Amino acid sequence: MAKVSSTPETTIPDSTLTTSETELITNSPFVQNLLPPHLSLSPEGGPLPDRVKAVAQYIPLQHGLLTYHRPKNSPTPFQIYKLPEAEVVPGHTPISEFPRLSVTRILTQQWCELRDFFEIYSRTPREETDAMRKGRKEHLKLELETHPEIDMSDVLEHIPQVELKEVDVYCQSVVDAILRLVTLLQTGRAREIYVHGFIDEFGVIDDGEVLDEDSMIVTGVIDHLVLKSSDRERPIEHAFKQMNDLKDIVDLGSEVISKHPSSYFLLVSDVKTRSQPTLPSQASVLQGAKSQVMIYRKFLEVLGGRFGAQWLEEYCKRKKIDINEPITPEFALGLIYTHDVFWKDFERIRDGVDVGIEGFDNHKHFSNYDLSYLKSSITDPEMLEKISPFLKPWSRAPTTRYFISRLSKMFHNTALLLRHEELRVEYFFQGKNLHDVYFQYDENVMATVAAKGLEFWKGYRDPQPIEGTFKNINSICKYCDFKDHCLWTKEMEQQNYDRGHNSMLY
Repeated sequence: MAKVSSTPETTIPDSTLTTSETELITNSPFVQNLLPPHLSLSPEGGPLPDRVKAVAQYIPLQHGLLTYHRPKNSPTPFQIYKLPEAEVVPGHTPISEFPRLSVTRILTQQWCELRDFFEIYSRTPREETDAMRKGRKEHLKLELETHPEIDMSDVLEHIPQVELKEVDVYCQSVVDAILRLVTLLQTGRAREIYVHGFIDEFGVIDDGEVLDEDSMIVTGVIDHLVLKSSDRERPIEHAFKQMNDLKDIVDLGSEVISKHPSSYFLLVSDVKTRSQPTLPSQASVLQGAKSQVMIYRKFLEVLGGRFGAQWLEEYCKRKKIDINEPITPEFALGLIYTHDVFWKDFERIRDGVDVGIEGFDNHKHFSNYDLSYLKSSITDPEMLEKISPFLKPWSRAPTTRYFISRLSKMFHNTALLLRHEELRVEYFFQGKNLHDVYFQYDENVMATVAAKGLEFWKGYRDPQPIEGTFKNINSICKYCDFKDHCLWTKEMEQQNYDRGHNSMLY
């Protein structure tokens, strides 16, 4: 029998680290860089910043750090947001007088909801950065390419100046929206379209005879609308270019559009400007941009639908605008002289001829809308000759009801072109298109995002911080003004440190 040699057993060396080795690894630059230097759950001594002290009036501190739970007796985020002392944007009605949110505000989870939470309670807005200023300039440049600014200097010089009423200012914004949608139908492109909708705990409201008073009005500006067509002749634009009467555009619009059911569709798009030639690296930011466009599309659909006129009336009601109040005569003359598309409608209103708006034609009108007194005030002979037919007593007066009814019809014609689910986000860098992201509209995603945003603002839930990964801590928290006083951040730093520390030991 052959002799079998025996193999000696392999001895596994002891891998347990000694105390000195553990200390060497723990104190190494690599491990230390896993975590910003402040590891303790309470910040180092010293007075709290004013913004943190402001938040602490409503949100309790723990070990000197801001927690992320709102006590039930503290005001909700929206109650704080609409306080009279809140930020006032020039040219816009204060939130305290006209409670509302913007679409970007309702998207609370595209960056860090906890940061938004603290900023709201600090009642101190974020400072505008260079990137924000540059982005605004790029948006304006794109807007002016599609909608050149009208020189009103001659009109303002020769028409007597009066202080415009709130109803005039609002009607001017409605006129602007109407003109932009006319441009869309005549040229195939429009920018900066103001829209609004109402949101409740189920998402964007698109049905119902009466809106609940607890519903939130949400406003936004659609950056870009584009008519996409497979027909090189562009028959829709050609047809609308032949119309110079707003009544024809709104009354014949659906007939023109219905003749081309398959060759046209409306693309809703948003423009994002970048400070560097790359797309955002955070998935939440990319998804937030998509959700924003989805909400815009839904607003267009609702404003152009069965309840569109009602939604515009409700907007005016909450803004405390009497839709039957006549606009200032000087403002009316400026519109007539500047925008020919309103000329024939204003002739009808002047002469008491129905314009085809039931609530307007049947309404009891003011009988003293008389523009005769302006004859001696207009100094330019050419202007006087053009508008002289209107310098007389009018049978009816142009009111907000007239303008929002026309806008409702324009939204209806626009919504007829929402035939595809495709949407787009355009990323720009230094004035040039960097990349376009196309995606599909998802009603469920849109509704969920809107509802979750409302839950946050109404205080139905606590804020949801970002996922506490090492990457997020160093790419999102790193730039937050509250990072050194945020309990959640410190807890996540501790967890990441422990995880990294333990992986070194084992």
